[in-house]
Amino acid sequence: MKLKLSFLIAACLASIGLQAELFFTPQMIATHLESYSEKEVQLIEKDLAVVRSICLDDTQNTSTRFYVATAGAPGARKTTILEKFIATHPEYAGGVYLDPDPRTLKFMAHTYDAVAKGKFFPQRMGAYFAYADLMYLYWSDDLFSQERLAAVWRDGKLEVHDREALQRFKDKYEADRQVLAAEGQIIPAFESFVSK
Repeated sequence: MKLKLSFLIAACLASIGLQAELFFTPQMIATHLESYSEKEVQLIEKDLAVVRSICLDDTQNTSTRFYVATAGAPGARKTTILEKFIATHPEYAGGVYLDPDPRTLKFMAHTYDAVAKGKFFPQRMGAYFAYADLMYLYWSDDLFSQERLAAVWRDGKLEVHDREALQRFKDKYEADRQVLAAEGQIIPAFESFVSK
């Protein structure tokens, strides 16, 4: 059985003493949201209550607020990369760790859909580049190959660390872009994000 190519983007946003409201106004958020049905809202609330009770009991805030997010298709090794990243960056060790796979998804029996998540990754690429202060792009040829840091997006500039890995990342994005185009969903070319 041929394994799908795995890829990952880890968007890391950090802010000291600032609240999320300063970055995303309700108007900005509203333009990216679709309404949930009453049934979906009930299921989300059930999952959220379970996740909070299991993952956030007895936690304390750190003095510095930060947010580390990962994005990528199911099986892209987001968990593996995130755990290695946190282990090598002690400044993030004081936060509440809510990686979706080991800590929350297994408790989200009412709402999680892995197939749909894989399609969202290329569709949201523009938002990752638009809103991330710092973003690491990783590539892995398959589930058994070591992930490679392809590039870092910092302050609006792309720092290439592994040209071959970055090219494969771009090729995968462009292949996904073509599939979406065939379904009538047009998304920008990868180069449009980094050539601004």
